[in-house]
Amino acid sequence: QRFYPCGTLAAQVIGFTNASNDGCEGVEAAYDAFLSGQAGRVITTKGNNEMDMPFSYESYLASRQGNSVILTLDVTVQACLEKQMEAAISRYDVQNGAFGLVMNAKTGEILAMASWPTYSLKDFSEQFSANNSDPLRPFFNRAIMATYSPGSTFKMCTSLAALEEGIIEPDTKIYDEGVYKRYADVGYSPRCWIYRQYGRNHGNINVSQALKYSCNYFFYEMGYLLQ
Repeated sequence: QRFYPCGTLAAQVIGFTNASNDGCEGVEAAYDAFLSGQAGRVITTKGNNEMDMPFSYESYLASRQGNSVILTLDVTVQACLEKQMEAAISRYDVQNGAFGLVMNAKTGEILAMASWPTYSLKDFSEQFSANNSDPLRPFFNRAIMATYSPGSTFKMCTSLAALEEGIIEPDTKIYDEGVYKRYADVGYSPRCWIYRQYGRNHGNINVSQALKYSCNYFFYEMGYLLQ
């Protein structure tokens, strides 16, 4: 049997079971054999009628308790993450789904993982049809099942490559002009986010500052110099 006291909390991580109590998603599916244990049985065989020869056989198969799986999720951090995600989704009018994740950077342990839209494990059966047909796929854990372009996270890789190749030193500075014009002749002039949003630039910055402010212009130039 399964008991879910927390409703929507970490729903996609925990997952759910089917009518036979077999895990279908999440931890329930990944550790189904480990969690399930084994039911006990009494097997009895006897003759069918008075004409049968006297026969009786009985055997007993002991039950086996299922094992426990203890996650690294912190229930307080998980609840906080889901609350903050709900507020951000409402504030920014998110339409196509979202996810959030909190990791202990020193150990790699996942302290919280949430995906939106979500569902309630308490009334999972009653809401299954509606959730299963929802185009935003509440059962889909966007944190670990979806694919996304790396975006600004790849700036760290570009930084390391430029430093290792000797293209820049830690104190080398590049002037952010806001609009990167090196490929303007072919119609490609990407902009730094600060120029796009506020019409400004980051000025002269080194690699540490470029990472701190996530300066697009600096890394456009690094990509060019690394060719």
